[in-house]
Amino acid sequence: MLALIVAGMLTTTPSSYCSPSGDLCYGIRRQRGAVVLRIDTFARYFGRYTLCVTSPRRRVCGRFPIFRTGPTWSSTVRWQRQFPDDGPGRYRVSWRLGESPLGPSLSFRR
Repeated sequence: MLALIVAGMLTTTPSSYCSPSGDLCYGIRRQRGAVVLRIDTFARYFGRYTLCVTSPRRRVCGRFPIFRTGPTWSSTVRWQRQFPDDGPGRYRVSWRLGESPLGPSLSFRR
């Protein structure tokens, strides 16, 4: 469901996660030169989710909608557009529903 490509400035450990049931997957990838944070679900389990990025300097969170994309639901967020670039270092990304994480955090180095 979620194809991930690691290239350029983006290195991840790991770069994706899928729930044990496979109904929900999310990940970090590079698309046309931009770092993209994406979530996919098989059904509309929720209308909005929280995405938090912890940079070397701070933690910033935002709420984002999820949209129908054919037979699945998904949301794509461009990191550079929605979150501050605090320079080189490790960036940790977490997908949440309210205060509860949807799974483990993922990270990339910039």
